[in-house]
Amino acid sequence: MISIIIPTYNRATVLEKTLPSYIRQKNVDEIFIIDDGSSDSTEELINKFKFDNRVKYIKHSIQKGEAQAKLTGIKASRGDYILFGEDDLIFDDSYSDVLLKNLVKNNADICAGRIIYIGNNEKFDDAIERLDKLNKPIINYNTLEGNFGIKTKYCEEVPFVHACYMVRKEKIQQIQFDTNFLGNGYREDTDPQISMLENGCKIIFCPNTLCYHLPRLKKDTGGQWSHGQLYYLFWTMKNNVYFLNKHYNFLKRKYSLKPKSILLGYMMIFSLKRFVINIFSKIKHMHSA
Repeated sequence: MISIIIPTYNRATVLEKTLPSYIRQKNVDEIFIIDDGSSDSTEELINKFKFDNRVKYIKHSIQKGEAQAKLTGIKASRGDYILFGEDDLIFDDSYSDVLLKNLVKNNADICAGRIIYIGNNEKFDDAIERLDKLNKPIINYNTLEGNFGIKTKYCEEVPFVHACYMVRKEKIQQIQFDTNFLGNGYREDTDPQISMLENGCKIIFCPNTLCYHLPRLKKDTGGQWSHGQLYYLFWTMKNNVYFLNKHYNFLKRKYSLKPKSILLGYMMIFSLKRFVINIFSKIKHMHSA
């Protein structure tokens, strides 16, 4: 019924911590680990998990990017529903089951739960408590950023969710994955959702289940932050411009957005602010280590 797809690149150490949570999911027929050309011990690690015959391993001969890795998984999958995971993310044991029930109940095409970003040295319960108190809208329509850790009373219809969502396979097969989000790949997860939204799909945010994004390791050999803060900042801004040029007219009509130039300004300020926060956070963490 459900096919899980997990793209990965040189993150065997992290994947060893997160993969058990995917194996515990319900209504899952297959779990694809799509290795985007890793040079570490990813393949050896996956072999340890092949006691579960749902675990499938596919490796690209060269690095092709996350979008291509997901596309490889979609083409190989047999399930009616696709659930995207990440190599540094842990699912609640009920994550797949709750998403499927709410997707069907709400006649939706895409559904995602809350995503809890765990801080360095922060316990899971403390992170949940911190985000339970967050008083922000789910979507900031000035920056087109989501606050998907917040706690809402009910499922809510939104223009997009975070990267770890469930989708009807027939719907995602009707669009083309855009591989033009280069560098850190920023917006490459939002882009297919907006394309499906343009096709009339319904997207919902469900607060009744959670997934947990682990803190970044000091010596992370994979992931979008591994090239450094300035690299990430540059490609975030560049990909925001490409994303907005592609989808602005549709989003403006549907959500009454501000002029494109103003949105780009807000996006730039948001990215710079996050850049500064990350730099100070890294310095603070280095001093406390």
